Amino acid sequence: MTNARTKRPREPELPATDGLTVLHRSRLVPWNVAAVTAIAACPDGSVFATGYDDGKVEVIDATHFNCLARISGRPGSEISGLAWARAPGDPHWRLFGSTLEGTLLELSCQQLQPVASTDSYGGAFWCLKAAPCTNTGSNSSSSRVGYTTQLAAACGDGSIKLYSIHANIAGAEYVRSLPRVEGNVLALAWHPAGHSLVSGGSDGCIHCWNVKQGIELQRLTAGTSSTIPPCVWALAVLQDGTVVSGDQEGAVQFWDGRLGTLLSRQQQFAADVLCLAAAPDGRTVWASGVDPRVAIFGAVPDKSTGVSRWLFIDRKQPHTHDVRCLAVLQRPDSDPLLLSGSNDGQIMLYSVPRFLKEHPIRQSKAPQAPLLQLSTACRPVVLLQAYQQELRLWQLGRAVAKQLPQAGDRHR
Repeated sequence: MTNARTKRPREPELPATDGLTVLHRSRLVPWNVAAVTAIAACPDGSVFATGYDDGKVEVIDATHFNCLARISGRPGSEISGLAWARAPGDPHWRLFGSTLEGTLLELSCQQLQPVASTDSYGGAFWCLKAAPCTNTGSNSSSSRVGYTTQLAAACGDGSIKLYSIHANIAGAEYVRSLPRVEGNVLALAWHPAGHSLVSGGSDGCIHCWNVKQGIELQRLTAGTSSTIPPCVWALAVLQDGTVVSGDQEGAVQFWDGRLGTLLSRQQQFAADVLCLAAAPDGRTVWASGVDPRVAIFGAVPDKSTGVSRWLFIDRKQPHTHDVRCLAVLQRPDSDPLLLSGSNDGQIMLYSVPRFLKEHPIRQSKAPQAPLLQLSTACRPVVLLQAYQQELRLWQLGRAVAKQLPQAGDRHR
């Protein structure tokens, strides 16, 4: 009985000659695409940061969209939120990140590693938001030139923890916690004036807080059913105080932030709405989520009364999987951009004023830094490979030199 599988014939050894590269062995470099879980635009408009489910954080240039810094994370430490902060006396903006492990990190773009860590003592961090920028200089007219020293973090124990940062001191200092609510706090949003904060969670309610006094101002019920409250996954507060919410029922709702009344309910999604973003003028809102379409809503004036009503305008679907985060990047010398990140690992960039007229730009998700580095200075030759959380060093073999046959020997 003969074996049907035949052995591959051994390939002859190639002679080593000048100008000829001998390939010893070829293998693929393993590379896994990580889901984009958080995006935060720097207030000065120069860069934006992206967080991934493998704990990695990247800082990307806002002009050429190339990766300036990559900070590796620990396995299993998914990034749940990113925020930029700056205290008077700090020479540059500082990057903070929260994880589902319940850790608040300050990430150094120069050292490419966390420089400080703070435990939540309240379960997972579901969301991290920095307070709006405040101008301190008399000549400052733009909110992008200023400082923000306060961070708010949503915790799994139902509390909101407030942190403060100080110049030239690494990390964030715990200040206090707002009163606990039932369930997990999943979403946060600051009022543009910075005096109040809204939160939403698994209890199906939107809570409005006075941050200075630490008291709840009002409570809004997001769900339409009284039996099963939907999770409120995303929140935004517009310039006029309007509160926007996205929930588990796939609804985007607009609320009067002063009276607490529902202004409009838009049911444009077949699944959970996970993220929201608003234009700088507060007249446009984008939403997306498990249904990966990016929908745009606008405040349209009524022809008869002149009162603006929130209506659905259009949608785009550049992503193939859940969209986890949206953010608006205000660049100093260019049009603002809408950024979206998804479980497919893609980052899309849309022009805010030309959202309906132009297609989004897809940032390459392939590694921009080489994964392989070859060193020919030492013998034998070695190859350095970057692989997720580790570095691997390979030693390359050497070709066996063989004497080429002479022209006369071929006829013997």
